[in-house]
Amino acid sequence: MCLLFVYINPDPKEGEYKVILVNNRDEFYSRPTKPAYFWDSGILGGADMYTGREGGTWLGMTENGNIACLLNILKPREEFMKDGAARGFLGYGLISDTDPLFWTLVVNQRAPV
Repeated sequence: MCLLFVYINPDPKEGEYKVILVNNRDEFYSRPTKPAYFWDSGILGGADMYTGREGGTWLGMTENGNIACLLNILKPREEFMKDGAARGFLGYGLISDTDPLFWTLVVNQRAPV
């Protein structure tokens, strides 16, 4: 099971964190990944390096504070992404696009009802 913990400090003092974000990626331990780093696009996050799925992420953040986190879905991938697309690109697309609402609409149009 993937877990996400978010703490937002409503009144951070100097030297205190504004946001604490902890994520457990429940995946195969042998799945190749890159640890968190700043991508050329300005995103801070790990990267999936699984062959054919390279470049997606399960947790990413932009410098302006947009955050995307991918958690488990309780259906087989084939039932919700008929074209076989990797889920890791959902979060990447959301935080890398200049208009998150547009990206949400694009994903919604691709998703089966």
